[in-house]
Amino acid sequence: MSISQSDPQNLVILGVADKDLLKRRMEANGRSYARTLIVDPECESVAHFFAGAECIEAVAGAADGPKRMQWFNMPGLRSTRDVAPALKRLFPGLTVTKIAEVQSIQVSTVLGKLGEAEFDLWIDLPGDEADVLAAVLADASSKRIASLKIRTEIEEYFEGSAPQQAVQDTLVSHHFTVGSTGLSDPDWPDLSVEPDALVREVEELRTQLAEAETMAYRINELTESEKALKQKLEATEKRLSEAEKKSSLVDQLVTAKEELQSRNLELGAQIEQLRAEAKRAADLEQKAEALQGQLDGANSAVNVARAATEAKAKELDEAAGQIEDLKKQVYEKANTLDDYKDLVAKNAELTKQLDAEKKAHNAVKTARQNERVAVAEAHEKAARLEQNYRAARQDLSTALQQQTMTQANFADLQQRYNKLADDNRKFAELLGQLQPRLVEAAQQLRSTDKRLDAPKPKRAKPSKKTKV
Repeated sequence: MSISQSDPQNLVILGVADKDLLKRRMEANGRSYARTLIVDPECESVAHFFAGAECIEAVAGAADGPKRMQWFNMPGLRSTRDVAPALKRLFPGLTVTKIAEVQSIQVSTVLGKLGEAEFDLWIDLPGDEADVLAAVLADASSKRIASLKIRTEIEEYFEGSAPQQAVQDTLVSHHFTVGSTGLSDPDWPDLSVEPDALVREVEELRTQLAEAETMAYRINELTESEKALKQKLEATEKRLSEAEKKSSLVDQLVTAKEELQSRNLELGAQIEQLRAEAKRAADLEQKAEALQGQLDGANSAVNVARAATEAKAKELDEAAGQIEDLKKQVYEKANTLDDYKDLVAKNAELTKQLDAEKKAHNAVKTARQNERVAVAEAHEKAARLEQNYRAARQDLSTALQQQTMTQANFADLQQRYNKLADDNRKFAELLGQLQPRLVEAAQQLRSTDKRLDAPKPKRAKPSKKTKV
């Protein structure tokens, strides 16, 4: 960042050990500031020198925490460090007049209060000037320093402090130029320092070049990311297409499942019907067995009647023989009319009995024929019932086999349906996870396209800077 030609509106004062030095600086500067920030344990004693000054009662340092500060019997001399031999030789009568604990505040915290504004910086911290300067230069805000005044010591007057030359070398290494040296007190030179404008311009150009290289690298990364995202998008679209196909297959399986369930219900109804028919067939079989028992009883009765009829026929045949014999006897022996009449009457009676016996025999024969017809019909009916029963059992066995196969197919289809439904759910979850990434990728692609399409601004030639 280059320093503008206009005077900065902010002043930061780190330490006011020597109030006379502060007045000389103000007189040499000859202007006022919109904002003055004073950091010193005794800042209230000098705050009235500046209109609206902000006062922080602490000593600037590299870290926060308490410190021990010593005041000496020499005006404008105090320090958080112990006296070194060089200062004792310079002032043999130097003594400590006061010791107090003060609070230390980080330099970065103080400079952070200014935001991005430029500022002038005054440092007056005997013994700590080198450490505080290092903390200032280490902070990013050091690039916004418009001018710097720092009180140094010609030798190492405090333990661990740095002399003037070391401070100047540090400033030069950070591209600051010592403009003048106040020698109102030759033992404590007051350096007036300004940043090297040319070096600052070069640093700014280097920063811009690094930013441009970073941007180019970022554009390259975005291009690669775009390619990768396109590949992922294509793969995702492919997987989505496969998921849609599987979803269609799932729909087909759902339809097949519903058809199988409907078919299973139909088969169940048919099985129940066949079971009812089988039950009826079993009832018919029981009735056929009962009829067979009755038929066997009738056959036994017919056989008994047949035996009786045959015995009766035999008796009739024997009676007929006897009648014939009697007729012969009648014709041979009948000598008188009365005997003949008796014989005729007896013959008529026997003939009447014979006719009655023949009628009974014919009735028995008719009954036997009717029984034979009934038995034949019963046998035929029993055969039909047995055939129907066997057909019903065969249909029931076939229906049970079909039900078993249908249940097996249904279980297999159910397993496939569950697997495809699980795959479909996983694809849906994957799509849900990819959705925000795809949206983010689309936003990055649009942002990249806008950056690539935007015209590159022409760089302006650096303007010459004047010292403040």
